[in-house]
Amino acid sequence: MKIPDALHLSPVVEASVDEQFRRSSTSIYLNSGCCGRKPVAVLAAISRAHERLNNNPCHLTFNDQSPIEQCRAALARLLAVDAANLFLALSTTNALQILMQSFLLERGDEFIMSGQEHGSMRTIARYLSESRGIVVKVAAIDGEADPQNVERSAASTALCQRLLALVTPRTKLVAVSEIISYTGFRPDYSILREGLALQAIPLLADCAHGPGQINCRPDSFPLWIGSGHKWLGGPNGTAFAYVSAEFVEKIRPLSLSDTYYDKLVLNAADLSRLEGTGTADGARWCGLSAAIDLHLQVRQEAIPYQFALASYLRNRLQEQFEPVFRLKYKGDCDSDQAPSGSEQECTSIVNLRFGQDRLTVANLQDYLWQEEKIAVQLDYLSTSPGLGMRVSCHVSNTVSDVDRLLAALAKVVIK
Repeated sequence: MKIPDALHLSPVVEASVDEQFRRSSTSIYLNSGCCGRKPVAVLAAISRAHERLNNNPCHLTFNDQSPIEQCRAALARLLAVDAANLFLALSTTNALQILMQSFLLERGDEFIMSGQEHGSMRTIARYLSESRGIVVKVAAIDGEADPQNVERSAASTALCQRLLALVTPRTKLVAVSEIISYTGFRPDYSILREGLALQAIPLLADCAHGPGQINCRPDSFPLWIGSGHKWLGGPNGTAFAYVSAEFVEKIRPLSLSDTYYDKLVLNAADLSRLEGTGTADGARWCGLSAAIDLHLQVRQEAIPYQFALASYLRNRLQEQFEPVFRLKYKGDCDSDQAPSGSEQECTSIVNLRFGQDRLTVANLQDYLWQEEKIAVQLDYLSTSPGLGMRVSCHVSNTVSDVDRLLAALAKVVIK
């Protein structure tokens, strides 16, 4: 089903979005892929949690686990998985490090990733290489595997084949991004999943950009991580991971609290043993629960709306400016409600760049914010990030927001 009509939210959903994401009259935020704006319900939930905490700080900090367990249950509903297979983390970087260091243990253990993974994954891989002597292998995303050059299906096949070609008997873990943040590329990893499963090699999917943007299917992967602070609009410092049953007892802690061994002895499959960080503020998990509840209320319309808004932006950009897009083919962007949604193409991200001779400003991000009060992200895949941008289309954004961005670009783009 094509979705041009999805640019029009129903009155009920539109009213809810307007109430929750109170738009500024002076600025436009198109950078939820970096860090999302927080809806009213999230801010209120955090405030209530802090008031409750202050009644008995010791009990509610160390003894009351209900905010965490309620959040875990909300995540299980959102992701359609068993809550027992989830653990909460301080960030996707934190979750990545917990999982990576659990499989890459000895000198010579091999780790494989794509050439466009987030800097967090690259940093963790480097640290494990320097501290443990693991071997890091990288599959380039260029040529026939570059979605800027070929259509998504061909690029996906080439990328999967390159990753599989690096596998040896020493391979302990392969990691990929479900949505590549630098381009918005959403590869189909079917070939990779099948090939690794035949060799009993775990596959870790970094889906930091998934929750709130697509219908996530964590159980399509043995290991999966997601963020709460981006498209969902949850508090900063909220992330989560899915671990399939066969790997649960293999996961090692990165930080410890005094409850770790009690939980381990009682049930080694209890992933909450990984969540101890000492004296932590549990209010953020109340905020994430509220963000999930809100998203579940609007998800059926919000996801296709975001896809449609991104398509509208891309089409208008092409008509007016003919920039270089990071993706060759965007597709029809169907509703993404089917179980196979994790293998569809659409995202709400538009990545593009201009040649240096096409702009009258040196840095688009700086110009757009300082002069027009429009927030976007830089094109970090480029050696000159300021010559491009990444735009994140959120349900709280409107067609008029996109039109204002286009009008601002018209002032500095040389046709």
